[in-house]
Amino acid sequence: MYVSVGPGNGPPATFEIGRLVATTAEDGTRVLTAAISNTGGRALDLSGTLSLTEGPAGLSAGPFDGHKSLTVAPGRTGQMSVMLEDAIPEGPWLATLQVRSGLIVQDLTSEITFSNDARAEGDPRIRASYIIVATVLAVAIVASLLLWNRRRLRKAVSLKVLSP
Repeated sequence: MYVSVGPGNGPPATFEIGRLVATTAEDGTRVLTAAISNTGGRALDLSGTLSLTEGPAGLSAGPFDGHKSLTVAPGRTGQMSVMLEDAIPEGPWLATLQVRSGLIVQDLTSEITFSNDARAEGDPRIRASYIIVATVLAVAIVASLLLWNRRRLRKAVSLKVLSP
């Protein structure tokens, strides 16, 4: 309940949904995040749902629940995240995020694709394999330079010995 003291009804409540960002967490969980900006004059208690349509091979998924309650003060921005199953294919998808605060409801629809980059960067085995490959390449380059320099020095010494 909001209490307004003085004339009028008090400042209106309103918000804006920022762009949708699709990522894949290290454990493979798909996550969709949106910044919600409170552009009104009252604190907002936000909740949201996400529906995915027009996915690979015509798949649809959802609705998935976002935060049960995200409170955002006037002039502030909060992050609403929706966690999905890792079985959700990369996409592309048509994602519709519906955000609600009391009687105020706004939708944002955007095409998204989940990336597997976060999982690859976070997997220690993959990182270790990159480090091993880089180390082997560095050792090979250093060994090649040393052999090349040794041959060059041998040629220079043999030329000095042969010349009168």
